[in-house]
Amino acid sequence: YGARKGDQWFVVVDGKAGPAYDGIGHGSLTFADDTRVAYSVQKGDKWCVVVEGQAGPQYDGIGGGDPVFSPDGKHMAYSAQNGGNWLVVVDGRAGPEYDAIGANTPVFGPDSGHFVYLAAKGALWSVVVDGEPSIEYDNILAVAFSPNGKRLAYAAVVQGELFVIVDEQPGPAFNALAAGSLSFSPDGNHVAYLAQKLGKWCVVVDDRPGPQYAAIICGPVFVEDGAVECIAISASGLVRVRARPL
Repeated sequence: YGARKGDQWFVVVDGKAGPAYDGIGHGSLTFADDTRVAYSVQKGDKWCVVVEGQAGPQYDGIGGGDPVFSPDGKHMAYSAQNGGNWLVVVDGRAGPEYDAIGANTPVFGPDSGHFVYLAAKGALWSVVVDGEPSIEYDNILAVAFSPNGKRLAYAAVVQGELFVIVDEQPGPAFNALAAGSLSFSPDGNHVAYLAQKLGKWCVVVDDRPGPQYAAIICGPVFVEDGAVECIAISASGLVRVRARPL
């Protein structure tokens, strides 16, 4: 927890106080496991992230939210401000500078071997994977790793149309994507999401749109037999929709 003594702030872990600083980032304290802890601190007019008691490089600001540890606890990332630009720092190494870094990023893949964040230059956005940016889009709405961390899917907007990009290959065009619906199958071989076109909704599995409905209120969910299920509203009421990958 954070504590204050006079004008100085410090973090107390297991009853032991760490070094004193001019301020501690609100809500920045995060643990990787029982031994690794990270948090952002203020030193004069600069900010840095402290990992296991060691202060990292100083910046003009640290991005909102916690520093992020990889699932295996071996890597740590955060966004930082340098003048008028923003960048992502991974294991103490600063990446390229952008005009903005997307909210709730960076994130690590489930295998801890890859990291991804959203970055903007001007009005255009890219998905940056392991430090390498994708092509630029008008907006990026969702990002999802496969369970093994080897594949990546994201939803991008280009001139008012939405495309789900899987392994850098775009799928069909839609008008909207249901929030939180982009997902991989447990084995990582298939992708499903809920999309809207011309006011109607459908479940899309591996780029194949299914029947259209007025609304889909639940799903998609990969079930034990490999099919995808969701609950839709049809003219006759609620129906269970099943789609099977090729």
